[in-house]
Amino acid sequence: RWMIRRDVAEVLAISESTSEPLAEESLLVYLRQRNCIGMVVESVPEDGAHSWHDRIDGRANVRTSIDAPVVAFAVYTLHTDHLRLVRLAVAPDCRRKGVASAMIRRLVSKLSSHRRTSLRIRAPRTKGEAAFLRERGFRKTKRGWSYDLGAWDAVAAARADARMPDAPLGILADYLEEREHSAAELVRELV
Repeated sequence: RWMIRRDVAEVLAISESTSEPLAEESLLVYLRQRNCIGMVVESVPEDGAHSWHDRIDGRANVRTSIDAPVVAFAVYTLHTDHLRLVRLAVAPDCRRKGVASAMIRRLVSKLSSHRRTSLRIRAPRTKGEAAFLRERGFRKTKRGWSYDLGAWDAVAAARADARMPDAPLGILADYLEEREHSAAELVRELV
């Protein structure tokens, strides 16, 4: 669900458990921006009827009590052609349970519906963060990491195209430029 004012204390507590804690004023400055959205995940009901994935992906219609604790949050900004993930954190006792992966999937699912083709993230601080992003389909770019829906689909389509069975990346970049500009930019970064 969307982050609301009463979630701020719990979000800041989760942030304190990260390598780079977020100050309250910094969080509020982000959230006051017109193009910024905060998302939180509340704890799963004790009965275990719905998984993290169902709750975060919106498949489960679960009502939680007003006192359900926030166990993860994400702050992202909307741009014309992409989303930028500003911050994502999970409470220490909920890590390695698929919560962050489900939140990333939720953000990726918003890409096509909002006509934004990529989810961008600044450079990770640790090898573990880099591995996490790589396992979820992100690629390293000049400015950080990016999950680009169009680029990888377009590269696969170009390679499958009978006209270009074994085309080098330079030719693929020209091919993609005709079809999807953001995909071409990513391919050029890889060359």
